[in-house]
Amino acid sequence: MQELVSVMIPVYNAQDHIRKCLDSLLVQTYENIQIVVVNDGSKDSSGQICEEYAKRDSRVKLINQPNGGEGAARNTGLREADGEYLCFVDADDYVKPDFVEKLYNLQKQNNSGLSICGFTELKGDTVINETHGDIERMNQAEAMEKLLREDSFKGYVWNKMFRMDIIRENKLKFDITLAVWTDVLFVFDYMQHIDSVTFDPTPEYYYIYVENSASHEKNHVLGVAKSYSAVRAKEQMIDRIPAEYTGVRRQICIRFVQSALAVLRNIGYLQNGEKSEYYTGSIAVIKKYYSEIYTYLSQKEKILVKLCLHCPGILMMMYRLKK
Repeated sequence: MQELVSVMIPVYNAQDHIRKCLDSLLVQTYENIQIVVVNDGSKDSSGQICEEYAKRDSRVKLINQPNGGEGAARNTGLREADGEYLCFVDADDYVKPDFVEKLYNLQKQNNSGLSICGFTELKGDTVINETHGDIERMNQAEAMEKLLREDSFKGYVWNKMFRMDIIRENKLKFDITLAVWTDVLFVFDYMQHIDSVTFDPTPEYYYIYVENSASHEKNHVLGVAKSYSAVRAKEQMIDRIPAEYTGVRRQICIRFVQSALAVLRNIGYLQNGEKSEYYTGSIAVIKKYYSEIYTYLSQKEKILVKLCLHCPGILMMMYRLKK
């Protein structure tokens, strides 16, 4: 008999997309699946739609809970999943019919602790990004380093298959105090408990790009909080890197400084932003790590770092002139 694979979907106000998402999972070529749907306090008809699917197909397990955010919903899914393996799918996305089978076989055939598939990013009907290439087999250090690179398999959880025994034994969960980078931090923590990763760039997952309709000012307020959340996540990752993984540390430090610069950029659009903890915290990060990764930054980033360290007032003035 096939091993059980759980597929976890956090749902919040996804009435326009959840049917297509669920339909794509119910026709999987890998038949022994459990679809764990966590309705995270949706205010639209998402809950009713999920209830309809749960009544129609016994493979759909529905949990309703008060709104707690995506991380909290995923943690509920971790507790409720019964499978030996686990995948994640976002409620506004969908997958190819062999999504689960490809990830399962990729992991089994290569004896890997984590399998990863390629993806297609869509904005409406337009493909804005798609992965291609040959299958890659990586050891732990190589996988950790590529996890942090923009040109690799990305740190999202939705194009990966995890082993539930590793998650349970190490009590892994999503950090609900972070606004962003919860996926990357979860995957990074998981990778610390495995020896190898296999990545097949063939697209199996469709990621739907959704525009944020918030106002210009609100976008920058949100940008400050999100960017600083990314800074905090990377700080945790640096503390957990094995000392011999110098390449991994370099990648995290580069992203660390880039996130701190993003915080300052967004603060520059706000009134009195320099009085916030985000401002002082980001400058402290840049001071701490810039000498370690300065040579790996782009020319533009080097200039911004120098301004931040020696003339922060001018840097903030530059950002405000772009407002």
